[in-house]
Amino acid sequence: MQSSTPVSLHVPIQVTIPGITMAGRLSIPRTATALTVCIEHPGGESEIRTLTALLAKAGIASLTLRAEQSLALRDIIAVIDWIRSRRLLRSLPIGIIAPGTEGAAALKAAQHRPVAVPAVLVMNSDSTGLPAALRWLRTRLSAAPNAACHLSVAYSA
Repeated sequence: MQSSTPVSLHVPIQVTIPGITMAGRLSIPRTATALTVCIEHPGGESEIRTLTALLAKAGIASLTLRAEQSLALRDIIAVIDWIRSRRLLRSLPIGIIAPGTEGAAALKAAQHRPVAVPAVLVMNSDSTGLPAALRWLRTRLSAAPNAACHLSVAYSA
């Protein structure tokens, strides 16, 4: 019986950056064209599962990281550098999906790593605009991989 999911790799992972070790999950579709880092906080698990399923259907890999504390600019830059140090992931353009304060830090991180991160999606707790936001993200990640550009979309009801 064939699986209904387009994911060919779906594994738990630990990302260790200076001062922090985060548990996460790496999901890579068979024909991944980009990677999205999703910052998850306690209580947001079901929204993140929905999000990563939508990303996989769109051919976008996801690295979901569970953050027990807010991530600062240096932490997000360290995550980007960690991704770039992994042979399996280093060639994929990176999108970052993060809430509030981390979204602001992700925008600044994209300025520090503009070629690696062409898209940042700053989200709030209301997921009604999620389909439109994901269409924007997919378009941005596929339109100009390795382009030195970063944009943000915040969505709400």
